[in-house]
Order: sequence, then C-alpha cells, then structure tokens
Amino acid sequence: MEKCNCKTTLNHCWHFGSVIFLLFFALCFLLQLSSPSTAHARAVECAACHSSGLGTSPHTVQHNNSIVPESVCGQCHDANVRIEHTDNRAIDCELCHTPDGPLFNARYDAAITLGMGPGGTNVDCWQCHDFFNHLPQHNNASTPAQCSACHTSNITDTHNNNCALCHESTNTIVSGTIANGRSDGGNQAVTCGECHTAGGAISHGTTCDTAGTAHDALTPSVNCSSCHSTADFAALCTTHRNDCTVCHLSTDQRVVDTITAGRVGTTVSCENCHDMHNGSADHNMLSTSVNCSTCHATVDFNAVLGTHRSDCTLCHTSTRQGVIDAIDAGRAGTPVNCENCHTAHDGPTAHNNLSTTVNCSTCHTTGDFNAILTTHQADCTVCHSSTRQAVIDTINTGKGASGTPVNCENCHTAHRPAPS
Repeated sequence: MEKCNCKTTLNHCWHFGSVIFLLFFALCFLLQLSSPSTAHARAVECAACHSSGLGTSPHTVQHNNSIVPESVCGQCHDANVRIEHTDNRAIDCELCHTPDGPLFNARYDAAITLGMGPGGTNVDCWQCHDFFNHLPQHNNASTPAQCSACHTSNITDTHNNNCALCHESTNTIVSGTIANGRSDGGNQAVTCGECHTAGGAISHGTTCDTAGTAHDALTPSVNCSSCHSTADFAALCTTHRNDCTVCHLSTDQRVVDTITAGRVGTTVSCENCHDMHNGSADHNMLSTSVNCSTCHATVDFNAVLGTHRSDCTLCHTSTRQGVIDAIDAGRAGTPVNCENCHTAHDGPTAHNNLSTTVNCSTCHTTGDFNAILTTHQADCTVCHSSTRQAVIDTINTGKGASGTPVNCENCHTAHRPAPS
C-alpha cells in the first residue's frame, strides 16, 4: 500500500478550492450584472437574459413605481411608463436604459434610480419631461373668425398652457367636447363655441351690451363714478372705448392680475388697475402754446382745465380723432400742446354762423365780427368763459362745421327803449 503523501493531498485540495472560489466569483459577477439595482443603466443586450424573446408584456411590473398625474396627463397617457413608451409610442427600451446612447439624458438615469427596486419611490412624468408641446394633439380644435380677433389660434397658449383647466373640468360640455375631438374618440372638428357659448362652460358676449355676465366680479369705485360712466358694464365698457383689447391684451401686470382674480370670482374694481388721478402729474406731457396763452388761462394744468370748463369728459370722451391721438401720444410720453387738438382761431371764420339782428344794430356796432368783438369789450372770455347756460348753448350750437346760425338774441333779450 502506497504511503499517503500529505503534501500532494494538500495541493489537490488547494487547486480544488481555487476552482470553487473562481466559479463562485463568476456567478456573483453575473448575478450583479442582472440585478435590478444596477442593471438599469448598463449597456446590456436584452438577449443576454431573454433568449426566448421579450414576451407580450415584459417588465410592466418592474415599472410599478411610475405614475401619471391624473390632473394633467392621465386622460391621454397610460399610468405605466413601460406601456406608455414601448407599446403606445413605439419607443425602444434602450432610449432610457442605454447610458452611452445618442439620446440618453442624465435625468433618465436619476429617475430610474429613484423608482427602482423594492425600496423605490413614485416617479412621475416631470422627472424626465419638461412641459411638452401638445398643440399637434389638438389638431381637431379650430378658432373661428369671431374669436380670433382677440384670441390666438393656438389653443394651448390661449388656455395659458394649463391642461387641467379643460382636462380636469367637471363640466360635461367640456369633457364631451374633448371626447368628440380626440383622435381615439369622436375624431370630430370642434371650435371654441363648443364650450364657450350661452349654454357652455364659459360665455362672454362680444359687445359692451352682451359681455356683462362675464364681468360680474367687476364693481366701479365711488371715486371714479363722480366723473366716469360706471352705471353698468356697458357704461364701463364705453369708458374703455368699447375695446376689449384695452384690458385683455394689456401687458400691464396689474391688469393681468386683476383679470385673473376676477375670473376666479374675486371682486375687483377700477382701483385694481388704476391709481387715483393726479391732474398735473397725469398731464405732464401737456404744454401750452404762446398763441393760446394770449387769451386763454394756461399758466398750469388747473388753469388749462378751467379753460376746458373743468370737464374731463370734454377731451377724454371726445370722438374727434385729433383729440384721441393727442391723448394717446401724451400717455406714451410724447409732448403735446394745444395745437395738437386746436387750430389757431380766425375770428371771422370761427364765428361764421354768428349774425346780428336789426334790433341790435340800431344802437350797437355790428358791421362785422371785429365790430361785434369790440362791442364785447374785445374780450373773448366774456363769452367763452361765461357760465351762463344760454351763452354756453349758443356757442355749442354755432361752432364747428356742423354749427347752425345764431344771433344776438340767442344770448341777449331786447333792451327796453331809453326814455325820451
């Protein structure tokens, strides 16, 4: 019997143990590669594990931490990110799971890490996606002519890119319109009028007389009503020149904020957009002309206001284009003066509707305008600053291209004859 060689036996044991260790190490390495805790961002071919194909619904369960915000995305997108991307969008797994791919984004890797494995947390669309342009998905919605005058034809912009405004609405007209317009629903053409009509979710008229309901949160201020027409919305609309765009296309943040507040039912008033008037400060672009200062009080704004009978509406509700243009220019910071609205007076021409009567000519010099002016002490203000209603009415009747004839007796009554 051969004597046992302990050294040889030990060598055999060592070699056998080394083989076992190497096999164990290799097995651990392979398991580590396929482990869901690290394999998400490795460039591993699917076939390394899926030799028989991916099957009909691979990895759906492994994406159970992906969620879709119902308020914004849930109506159109599947809650499982695997189904949404590979089945609904025909996007390959490699787009997200290949870190050296041409379209890979570090945000994808961070989102996968966050949601992966038993200890993963919920991951929503915004982990990987910024706001996405959904305008092509609204290709069945169009803006008719009566709306496009004020509203952009881009339906997402018009609704402030607030998907929930429509897609979370509980109004059945809105949800019905969405169902009709969706390509996987009715696939019908829809317009603003489907939702925005008298029977719809939001309705507003297109004129001052019909838009009141949409402005029911707007109330005038007492401070404003003393000068401005504010009895109802139609009056307020007229005060704003019957032009919806004055407010609704304004870039003034105060106006934008006021409209936003009013839409959600918060009461708003004139003073949400306007400060109280300060005559001098508000008319700082207005100066007077030398030609006017000779006869008219123009030393400061209050004097100019007095020359205009202390009546703001004389200018600010005028329909004369020259007056409107002068106000707009001044508001924009361009200096204006009397001659932007007025031409220099030519006495005879400006008083062409004035004539005299026989009863007056017997005693008074009335041969022509200059004679009449002398009779009135050569002082324009005797008439044009008068507070007598008869004088004011006579001037208004006779002035301008549309004026009608007036004479002395429109202002004066006949004198009693002097005693003999």
